[in-house]
Amino acid sequence: NAVYVADGGQKQLWSADNYVMKDGYFMTTGGMGTMGYSIPAAMGAKLFAPERQTVAVCGDGSFQMSMNELATLKVNHIPVKILVLRNRYLGLVREYQYNTYEAHYEGVKLYDWPRYEKLAEAYDMPFFTCANDDELEEKLDAFLACPDACLMVCEIDSEDRVK
Repeated sequence: NAVYVADGGQKQLWSADNYVMKDGYFMTTGGMGTMGYSIPAAMGAKLFAPERQTVAVCGDGSFQMSMNELATLKVNHIPVKILVLRNRYLGLVREYQYNTYEAHYEGVKLYDWPRYEKLAEAYDMPFFTCANDDELEEKLDAFLACPDACLMVCEIDSEDRVK
């Protein structure tokens, strides 16, 4: 019965294809929103329904659009979980350039920044990381069981595409 908030981009499309909702809410911009939507939207959802677990799912590019909201989460004690799918690219823009411009990429590589564990540490926020599918279930269970606002980064293949 959770609230699942998907940011724009590849995560939005993957989430719409794969999320199984039983008695909760799936929030998304429907493709007409902006990067960075998920964290502030998840905060609002959590304040509206504090009894529901609330998870913001974003990519590394989207996270950087609203990572300043980590302060808002901590100051106001809003226990939202943030899951970052990290492919080191602006994923959907990269995919568009792959499909339209024969993989001529411009302005989409994010490299290795930010250092998520240091951001979590700066806000005294629990941090989880998952590097492969073999450890996903265990790490995800710990992340979802965390009672506080927390951050989890899942490394994904930068070549993965929606289409």
